[in-house]
Amino acid sequence: MKTRHLLLAAIGLAAWLTPQGWAAGRAQALGACTGQEAWQLPDDLSRKFQSEFREFLAGRSSPMRGLAMGIALRQQSAAQPGVRAFSEYWISRALFEARLIPIAAQGFTLLAASPASRSQAGIQLAALQCLDAIRSRNPAFGIPERVTQNLASLQALAETQPEREAIFNAALEMTADPRAVDRLLKDAPAWRSLHELQSAARAGNHAQSVEAGTRFLKESPLPPRLERYTDSAHLLVARALYSLGRPAEAVAHDRAISKKSNHLAQGIQEMAWALLASDRPGEAIGAALSLQAGGLRHTFVPEGPMVMAMAFNELCHFQESLQATQRFKNDYESSWNWLEAWSKRDPAGHLALYPLAVRFLKKDKTLDVPLRIATEWARSPVFQAYQEEINLLYDTRDAGMALSRAGALEMQELSLQIERDWRRLKPRVQGEHRRLKPGETLSSRLRDELAALKAKILAYRRMAQAAPALKNILASFEESSPSIRADRVERINRDLDERTRGMHIRLEEIAENNQLIEVEIFNGASQDIIFQNAHPEYRELAQKMKARIERASAEKVLDWGRISAASAEANAEIWEDELGTFQAELIDHCESKDKYLALRRKNP
Repeated sequence: MKTRHLLLAAIGLAAWLTPQGWAAGRAQALGACTGQEAWQLPDDLSRKFQSEFREFLAGRSSPMRGLAMGIALRQQSAAQPGVRAFSEYWISRALFEARLIPIAAQGFTLLAASPASRSQAGIQLAALQCLDAIRSRNPAFGIPERVTQNLASLQALAETQPEREAIFNAALEMTADPRAVDRLLKDAPAWRSLHELQSAARAGNHAQSVEAGTRFLKESPLPPRLERYTDSAHLLVARALYSLGRPAEAVAHDRAISKKSNHLAQGIQEMAWALLASDRPGEAIGAALSLQAGGLRHTFVPEGPMVMAMAFNELCHFQESLQATQRFKNDYESSWNWLEAWSKRDPAGHLALYPLAVRFLKKDKTLDVPLRIATEWARSPVFQAYQEEINLLYDTRDAGMALSRAGALEMQELSLQIERDWRRLKPRVQGEHRRLKPGETLSSRLRDELAALKAKILAYRRMAQAAPALKNILASFEESSPSIRADRVERINRDLDERTRGMHIRLEEIAENNQLIEVEIFNGASQDIIFQNAHPEYRELAQKMKARIERASAEKVLDWGRISAASAEANAEIWEDELGTFQAELIDHCESKDKYLALRRKNP
């Protein structure tokens, strides 16, 4: 059977409901391609095949035997469309169990994309559930367009919640026809809200992003399959709120991003901006300091020091503000130099980025790429998804070889069993035949043993017939794999190239902004020097005010120690679960000067 590559899989779905409320006379599955898979099998499927399939699902029958049974059933069911569709599912399910995920996905796709009919709908929807299970583990594996075009027909025949949810999940893959998606998600509020959020964010409709995202995040309980979108939803809503001039509300969403999320660094950086725009410079400094903690200090977040410099400047802490601008220069100088050199190379040089990213993941100590740039590559969702797919191609090749070896060993063991059983039974059969009188038959025990032997012989023959088919499947996969890998590498390279150019542009912009900030700092600092020379007693008053603030704070909270927000050289240890929650306890010199002058006017 000619196969093309499709991609990855993974079981890992939540436990489904127990089988109940089955539609009479209809084959259907709950939890397809999961450890809780349960079936109402086709009525016209023989009891022998039903028993074999249940043995396969229970793990008491090998994937090779399952493949052989599926192929045998297909050969016998040409005149039974429902049974033939089930045989195709069985074949793909056996390949899935053997970890030949891309090949199995091809079979599931053919089933789910076939014209929907009641006799086959339950099997097609089971195939769709399997495609959804595959995609849940590998985001690069999209639901093919020929499947999404068939969703409306399948939805009209869906009867169980797992079947409906498979439709909803697949509908999120559709971007070309928003009205079709709206119709598919009419009765799925959580999926509809998520779809509206994603569409509004792409269109730059901030008000709709906030409205749809808020609805999505308020869903309780959120369907388990959608929990993975929670962090990205918080990030999109926060950006929309900030763009609408509501930074204080954006902070709450940035802060809600999981500490284990790939969006954490970006979320904290954007939270620092939102805090600064909300006139909370102390908290903005704390958020920027969080980006110097743990693994985050190696991420590409160059706006952190800039926010810190602006916040210090707003508090009239000019020396600390200058130190923050210097921190940006110290932290990102090597990144800037590398990006400058890279940008001057031949445009085709971007093809070398993928090997560099792989060398970084392999911890190649000879790699000369700055750490912040390399981690930005590694954090790319495009790189992660397609690299998993490339890894899967190699895993599938190894799994195919393992299945072939296991099948050969199983056939060898089966042939030995057949030979031993026949040697043991032959003299008994001959002896009973000699003693039989006219009209008598062999003993029931012997007949049962002969039936068991016949079943083993039949199983051996079916596996022997399946072996060439498996060989052709693996050969076709191996033939198509190089072009697929090349395509995925090219997609990764394009993404890394775009990201790298974006990093270069951002550093140029921030460097220019830093110069403007420094001008403001020097202007403010010069005025501060004049002020303090004119009012020498102010410095002593400011120190007393700071001590009073610290005493008041100590009375309210346990003293766990402080991080010196003024020290731009500090690499203080920060607890991971406190990321983004700091608030620098700094006296506002700008405000205190105003208070000082007011006191002087009141008490000259």
